[in-house]
Amino acid sequence: MTFPNPMTAEIIFWLSLAFLFYTYAGYAGAVFVFSKIAGRDVRRGYIYPSVSVVIAVHNEEQYIERKIESILEMNYPRDRLDLIIVSDGSTDNTLSLLESTARKLKNIHVLHFPERRGKAAALNYGIARSRSEIIFLTDARQTLAPDCARELVSNFNDPSVGAASGALVLTGRKEKGGYSYASYWSVEKWIRKSESRIHSVIGLTGAVSAIRRELYEDLPEGTLLDDVMTPMRIALKGRRIVFDERAVAYDDADIKSPKELKRKIRTLTGNFQLLRAMPELMSPLKNPLFIQFFSHKVTRLLAPLFILALFLSNLLAWGGIYSWLMIAQAGFYLAALYGLNPDRRRFSTLLSFPAAFLIMNYVVVKAFLNSVSGKETVWARE
Repeated sequence: MTFPNPMTAEIIFWLSLAFLFYTYAGYAGAVFVFSKIAGRDVRRGYIYPSVSVVIAVHNEEQYIERKIESILEMNYPRDRLDLIIVSDGSTDNTLSLLESTARKLKNIHVLHFPERRGKAAALNYGIARSRSEIIFLTDARQTLAPDCARELVSNFNDPSVGAASGALVLTGRKEKGGYSYASYWSVEKWIRKSESRIHSVIGLTGAVSAIRRELYEDLPEGTLLDDVMTPMRIALKGRRIVFDERAVAYDDADIKSPKELKRKIRTLTGNFQLLRAMPELMSPLKNPLFIQFFSHKVTRLLAPLFILALFLSNLLAWGGIYSWLMIAQAGFYLAALYGLNPDRRRFSTLLSFPAAFLIMNYVVVKAFLNSVSGKETVWARE
């Protein structure tokens, strides 16, 4: 077995560092600058087409009544809004709560799968029932701002827009140690806003998004990442996918909880699944959003390989500046491990960023292992 000579190791080191810089900072800066140079605004207008709010649920008795209340409190004309909720094999009190609410209120339609079939099947079933012009997609857990639907739907005044995504506002930063993830999500929203001004974002916010009913295609059963597959299908048809931070949903920011980690792993597993299901996304000739897709999604999936290459090449290039860089790397990962300890309250802000970096890349590795081992389980509430 031969090892790279020091010069080769140095080249690998700097290439790996450049790739990681582009992944986590360079692309964000580039897309921001380009959006200022070549950005184009959406021709928004407060229109009121018919809207169906479609929710797929499984064992959501804890949240479902609060969610329905949040939807009904939106300031969208009630006669232009209906609610379709599909219970995907719920075994708790969710279905009875839904049926009780439907008997009291108009324009609430409850559908039910006796056995679980997954979120994709539930969405297909619910959207097939809709006759509205716009499908508003959301999840059971998050609450919606009163003007959420009005702001989101205003983007469809522009005929080039095929789908619109709202913004997720994360709460519980100090209370549950979610500061690092909330900060990450703030950067993510900034990137999406820039991408949207250039042309399109590459994914929808699952908690708050909307599409033109005519553009929806049934999802393959077992699809994990419906909020990327659906908008990418729409983008391939030549329509814009825009991001509107005025349309807000609220959720918790506790990335360190086992439930949140499972959700993130499932989401990243969905990215690997998507690459197999839609290989055209990796073609610059077929995908008009190829640069955004590769830079925003694929580079993050490749990041753990380049992190490993950076570390190993640094060991092989030991000496001079590389010794100090190795010490810096070791210090970064020690800080990340220390920051993962929930008892380190005093240093939580300082260490939250390396800790979040470590968590995000652990999630990628775990998702890859799930994908290659066939552990792509159907959607479930964690």
